[in-house]
Amino acid sequence: MIYERRYIQFNDLVFDGVDMISDWDGDLSFKGSSTEYSYGHGSYRPFKRNYLFVQERTVSMTITLDLEKIPCDERKFYVRFVDEQLAKPGKLWSIKNDTLMWAIAAVESISENYSRRNERLVYDVNFVIPGGIWYKADKNKTFLVPWDVCTFMDCLGYKENYDCNCCDSCTDGLINDSDCSCCCDDNITEDMALCKNLDALQSWYGCDVHYRIVYDCERADRWKHDKYLGQRLCVDDICDSAVIAGQIYSDTEIPTEDVTVILHGKMVNPWININGNTNIIEGEYDGTLIIKPNGDVYYTEDDKCCDGELLDPSVWTIPEGNKWGWEIVPGNNSVIIHLNACCQGDSCVWLQYDSIGL
Repeated sequence: MIYERRYIQFNDLVFDGVDMISDWDGDLSFKGSSTEYSYGHGSYRPFKRNYLFVQERTVSMTITLDLEKIPCDERKFYVRFVDEQLAKPGKLWSIKNDTLMWAIAAVESISENYSRRNERLVYDVNFVIPGGIWYKADKNKTFLVPWDVCTFMDCLGYKENYDCNCCDSCTDGLINDSDCSCCCDDNITEDMALCKNLDALQSWYGCDVHYRIVYDCERADRWKHDKYLGQRLCVDDICDSAVIAGQIYSDTEIPTEDVTVILHGKMVNPWININGNTNIIEGEYDGTLIIKPNGDVYYTEDDKCCDGELLDPSVWTIPEGNKWGWEIVPGNNSVIIHLNACCQGDSCVWLQYDSIGL
């Protein structure tokens, strides 16, 4: 198995072979500063947390467009497609240690090289990753869609004439008549989810790529096999139990505070404690609370709407000695939730977060 990082896609631009990406490199720097001791060995370097913060990082690579792999009548449109994908910010995908990862990136600069060969374009591209970190792909929200370099342009609708009567440009009726755009992702099915195709990850280290990566929260939610996505813990099946308690395991490599808590059941001023830190959502509820990492709290009784009613920010309180929000750390994480209401045999909590990698 190969463990090094390989870059495999940016937006919808698939890097379809080992010869398409070459001379890549990336940097990783952590935040921090030192003050040299005037009288003593070394320097003073303060550490405020157990983990270091990552700085903005850059990724540089050479992208070679071998146009001979594209049908002759589509080559000029393929170049347009590549330029369009590089011109907008989006997800840069990579694989490292047999794990699919993404980071929000944008192109900082492009230099075109003289390739000395017909039917070939060579770009030196510098990406910047403002957040500095990579997120491990959610196995339910990420889909591996079968992809063929020879045919993928068929449904994109490129042509010489740019009038709005473009709804006959695609094949097999993959058309959205409302805006004259192609619905190339309409053929995504549940069995394309990453969780069902983990064995396919090593194929990106080979010569040919057979998948395009699609991140789709709506489809993941449509095909979920539980009430909500995420890691679930439920109350013990005891009538007088009003506590949800247990552990969840996370493969994150750096602690993440981007945690959504979904709490379902009957509750009064629920106390939510994760890894020793407690926050309280005040009020009496018999339904579902959705607690977002940005501070928004939604409540719904019937689970029919997406999030529900947005509650006043004052319902979120923090006991003395605790901090706002929660943190998921690498490995096991303790979860203790006091519902303060008895006979809650069907109460559950779901934790949603993105694992972070370097």
